Amino acid sequence: MTTMRYEARTLHGENVEGTLDAESEQDLRNRLSIRGLEVLRVELVLTESRRSIDLQRFIPRRRVSTRVLAENTGQLALMLRTGTPLVESMNALAEQTVDERMRGVLEAVAASIRGGSTLTEALSAHPHAFDEFYVSSARAGEASGDLAEVFKRVEIQLLKRLELRSSIAAALIYPIIVSLLALSAVTFVVTYVLPKFIVIFERSRVPRPLPTRMLMYMADTLTTYWYLIPFVVVGVPLGLYTFLRTSTGAQLLDRAILRVPIAGPIAHLVYSSVLLRTLGALMAAGVPLVESLSITSSACKNYMYKAFVSDLAARVIRGEPLANGFLASALISPSVKQMVSTGERSGALPLVLNSVSDHLDALTDKRVKRLSAIFEPLIIIAMGVVIGFIAISVLLPLFRLSTAARGGA
Repeated sequence: MTTMRYEARTLHGENVEGTLDAESEQDLRNRLSIRGLEVLRVELVLTESRRSIDLQRFIPRRRVSTRVLAENTGQLALMLRTGTPLVESMNALAEQTVDERMRGVLEAVAASIRGGSTLTEALSAHPHAFDEFYVSSARAGEASGDLAEVFKRVEIQLLKRLELRSSIAAALIYPIIVSLLALSAVTFVVTYVLPKFIVIFERSRVPRPLPTRMLMYMADTLTTYWYLIPFVVVGVPLGLYTFLRTSTGAQLLDRAILRVPIAGPIAHLVYSSVLLRTLGALMAAGVPLVESLSITSSACKNYMYKAFVSDLAARVIRGEPLANGFLASALISPSVKQMVSTGERSGALPLVLNSVSDHLDALTDKRVKRLSAIFEPLIIIAMGVVIGFIAISVLLPLFRLSTAARGGA
């Protein structure tokens, strides 16, 4: 990401200036175009002091975890509320944090501010720690002069993200672990235990039942073509992952996720919640609506929701009410459409968006737990069926062999 200074013209013919992080000049022009700005001039700018550039070399490029960022943001809000100057607050946080990545980022931000950069410029230099939502909220806080309140809202937003991720992960971890254990157990039995019985079955002339023949065929296939197992286990997922990283693959996956019978409705809830909470938090922080929509679009991980937010921005630029875009979309539930429309008419849209997002998060948590509660017994039943099939396949011929031996005696 490169920091660029731009001069642009609004739809009303007014000239505006500002700075923005972008991958290229064309990326900058595209993002400003979404906001309804016509770019007149672009130039690269240096936004950090020399010291912060030196510090930058020692900052790991991996992303700072959301939990660490939320903790430090909350403490920063508290320090600012008690009257501690911004640079001193940053230095204090850098001294007490145990996360090396966060410490380096905070020290670099403090050095940039001492060197004459604004807080927004200093934060923009570290996209691996502060996303567009964070930077834009800080910009709004600088403009309003109430950074403490803005950072408190940002902390709440980050904690809500963590809470949603944790609830989904907690509900899915047990079924995933049980499924992997079951698959490992079946693979071990078929490839190691069963071949020892196959030798006995092949020496006997006792007719083998259908389950035994099926299991023997599976075992023979796995032992004969063992060299294909690494390809199937590693190559197929890697190839699928590579395809899904392409634009076509990502769009296909995004559409498929929303159409899956059971998981699709939950995915709709999750994406809608992220959209509404991000937009509501940005608007509450004082970020202009079109810019809030642009940032919200980048926060949407699903292609269809990203396109929906881009359409919202285009409608707002044309002068339409925000609710019109929600009412025209099939991605949003009727109840959410109604509440957004009511919130816009009453002038309390940020509050309504955050309240609706809280409701969707609670609903998501309930549905995920219900889904997990359904899957757990189904997985146990499936394991019982598989183990029973293996047991029958092995024990039936042994029983026939024992009966034939007694008859022959």
